[in-house]
Amino acid sequence: LTATTTGEVVRLVWHAPEAPGVAGLRLHRREVVPPLPPASEVGKGLGPVVAELPAGATTYEDRAVRPHLLYIYRLAVRLADGSEAPPSPPVAAILKDLAPPAPPTSLEAEAGDGGTVTLRWSPSPSPDVAQVQLFRRIGGGPWAVVGAYRPATTEVADRIDPGAGYRYEYAVAALDTGGNRSAKSAPVVVAAPDHHPPAAPVLTQVESRADGTVAVRWAPPPDPDVAAFRLYRSAPEGEAEAVVEVAAGTGEAVDRQAVPGVAYRYTVTAVDGAGNESRRPPAVLAYARPAAAATPPPAPATGEARP
Repeated sequence: LTATTTGEVVRLVWHAPEAPGVAGLRLHRREVVPPLPPASEVGKGLGPVVAELPAGATTYEDRAVRPHLLYIYRLAVRLADGSEAPPSPPVAAILKDLAPPAPPTSLEAEAGDGGTVTLRWSPSPSPDVAQVQLFRRIGGGPWAVVGAYRPATTEVADRIDPGAGYRYEYAVAALDTGGNRSAKSAPVVVAAPDHHPPAAPVLTQVESRADGTVAVRWAPPPDPDVAAFRLYRSAPEGEAEAVVEVAAGTGEAVDRQAVPGVAYRYTVTAVDGAGNESRRPPAVLAYARPAAAATPPPAPATGEARP
């Protein structure tokens, strides 16, 4: 007699007895619940009859079994007078649990001060949960297990970098006693405050125009979250002040308030969506030109009447 398991069934196979007088076979099964007894005691006792089989039968599939329990099987020959011959040696089988548990639900995340994230959820309804696992991923990267907790746990705290500006995602899953892991819960997102400024633009040209304005051009930084550019102007012995702000995607700003003949220094910064401003690159000197005078009309010819 041998026993194998297939996830839901214990399959038993044996050689049919060839002795005369065999009326049938009786399959005995004993269910052993944890804690398991010593190995020397496991095979003792027949247990109740779970199947009456014909004499020529050689297989039986036991579907009335549950995962994680130890089952002890013995097969006995039923004689014509109804008695039993001595049973076969015992064989043991434990049905492996292949079904994952249900995941925890209602996951919520609350971001606190100093990079603390408090996570809460409702436990899995499955009865055989052995562990709850907390998953986290950063900026759309791969999921990673960042914590493993007892089945009854419904609230934990995690630490993140509060100044990194990353997008954190969290999910939880349940692991059962058979090692099966549930699907992840619906994820929640925590966006850490962005305190990282973008890179500075690179000034490429400053032009004093004939109309008295000064145009400043630059090459934008590669940062994807730039929202605007600020043009700064400083007069001799003066502090730099922002005079123009233009939207991202623009590579030029024009100072229309410059005083003609004054030497100004210009620089440009990048500002991201969180309001972080880049450093100021070295300023470039430029003079605002006096606006060109309008050309007077030509003098009338001699003898021509003036209007």
